[in-house]
Order: sequence, then C-alpha cells, then structure tokens
Amino acid sequence: MLSDRIQAIKIQMKIKEVKEMSDPNRPQVGDVVIYTDELGMEHDALVTIYFGGETPNMSLNCVYVSGDPDKSDPYGRQLERASSVSRQSGFTAHGRFWRPKE
Repeated sequence: MLSDRIQAIKIQMKIKEVKEMSDPNRPQVGDVVIYTDELGMEHDALVTIYFGGETPNMSLNCVYVSGDPDKSDPYGRQLERASSVSRQSGFTAHGRFWRPKE
C-alpha cells in the first residue's frame, strides 16, 4: 500500500516537472496569454484549448473578461470567448491574435 502511494507521488512529481519544462510558446489549458481583440485592446486571457502546431498555425481558444463596462450583470463583468485565435506574427492584422504573457 505504501509503495503504491510512493509511486503515485513520483508520477505527480514527474507531471509537475514536465509542465514546468513546457515551451511557453505552446500554451497549455489554463495558461494565461495576452489576447488582442478586434479593437486592438489587450486582455489577459485564459486558454481553453490549444490546437496549434508549428508557426504560423499556432491557434487557440480563450476566455477573457469583457472590456466593455456596459457588459455587466449581478455576477460582475461578463466573460467573452474568442475561438481560432492565431498567434501574433509579422503578418497579423490589427487584432484577434495572442502572444505569450511575459
């Protein structure tokens, strides 16, 4: 029984080690990135899925707090979602892109 517990702890430590070594350019679910919306406003955004690959096809879906003060309800500022958001590059349009949070 104790050896099973030790094995489980070793596995958890290995998972933590792999997460810490992950490439910041390949975000994981739950990571925070900077999302620039259609108006050019930057938001801290939470990654909900990363279906990237190699540059320039590194896309993700994210959720962020609305920058519009009129989008509020009894729970606070509303959440907004962005899907199929490409990573910022030299060819990126004015908005709808992400970049790693530094």
